[in-house]
Amino acid sequence: MSFKIYQKFIGSYIMAVKEAMLVVFNKKRSVSNKKRSVSNKKISVSNKKRSVSNKKRSVSIMKVSSATTCCALVLCILVGEVKTLLTPTSVNTLRVIDNCDVLKLCPRKFSDYNINHTACLAPREGDEKPVTEGVSEKSKVYIVNLHNHYRSKVEDYIIYIYIYIYIYIYIYIYIYIYIYIYIYIYIYIYIYIYIFQKGFQKRAKSTLFSPYEAGSKAASCPSTAESGLCDCNGKVCLNGGKLNLNTCQCDCLSKPWIKQSGDCSLDCSKAEDSFACATKGGNWGLKECGLYFNIPHEYCPIMCRLCPGKSAAFLTTRTVIV
Repeated sequence: MSFKIYQKFIGSYIMAVKEAMLVVFNKKRSVSNKKRSVSNKKISVSNKKRSVSNKKRSVSIMKVSSATTCCALVLCILVGEVKTLLTPTSVNTLRVIDNCDVLKLCPRKFSDYNINHTACLAPREGDEKPVTEGVSEKSKVYIVNLHNHYRSKVEDYIIYIYIYIYIYIYIYIYIYIYIYIYIYIYIYIYIYIYIFQKGFQKRAKSTLFSPYEAGSKAASCPSTAESGLCDCNGKVCLNGGKLNLNTCQCDCLSKPWIKQSGDCSLDCSKAEDSFACATKGGNWGLKECGLYFNIPHEYCPIMCRLCPGKSAAFLTTRTVIV
């Protein structure tokens, strides 16, 4: 009996000690958390002061920049054309402005940030007239000639490299909502040889990184070669036709509505949809016409509106696939 009492006393004593130690530990943790909180508050106050200081410095620099820009503009107005006007852009740098009109045309959001911003640069001689649309004819000729020059210098291990050309693709979109609306979109594209000769079908057969066939230069087009390049004078084949680089003739798909001569254009009087098209009860609809390039001309010319039908909207494209 006395042993049980002693055991119970020892157990109660141990529990009391544990509770006392837990209270002391919690107090120490609370003090530590308070100190950490005070330290974080000090850091936050320090960061706020630094932020305010940076804002003041930024405002000061912007004021100096704005003031110097305004001074430069005043000089421009009073003196007129100043050929060497020094305008401070920062504390340690100066920039020579060749024409005061630059400061007049440069928006404040750029000049206040940095007078050396590209939006503030003076136009080069001959560049004063803006380009209104696309690439100029002069630039096209230069691009094509330079590109063909380097293509013709390729070492003798590719049997065909087609001459680089600039062509237009006309896309006619007819949308009937009580009226037909004609929208003409002109797209400038570059034609690369492996599209002409290999296309995406061979690329799908692990030829992505080897689109050319090895051999002597222009070996596959001796009758049309010009400076080592196959040249068919910009001829293109439509509706899935492939261009023979040696004869410059189109090999057209064998479909009744695709002409077997010329550029493989369509003969809509013979057009007929395949059984897979929605018009014949198939699963292909208008969505597939836009997803797969060969469905319109090869399988569903009527449903995809390459040839006119009874539907309210139809799409006619001149597609370069050679």
